[in-house]
Amino acid sequence: IVFQHIPSRAIVENYIQETWRVLRSGALFVFQVQGHSIPESTLNTWVGVGFRRDEMVDIAHRNRFVIREMTGEGTQYFWLAFTKP
Repeated sequence: IVFQHIPSRAIVENYIQETWRVLRSGALFVFQVQGHSIPESTLNTWVGVGFRRDEMVDIAHRNRFVIREMTGEGTQYFWLAFTKP
């Protein structure tokens, strides 16, 4: 799932929460976010809002996911793999 074009942090986190809700235990959730530091105020649906590694770690923990992999931090292609325990 690609979230890199969504210009709102709250919406991206809401999608992550919803994914937790529908996944079975042990399921793998792989997705992409914008990894460049782009402020939410730009409201650009092509570029989206950017996330740093520490922000994605916080989001994973708040939503009870276990982080399996994070690659491409600081790039347009910041891929994440979370598991639902």
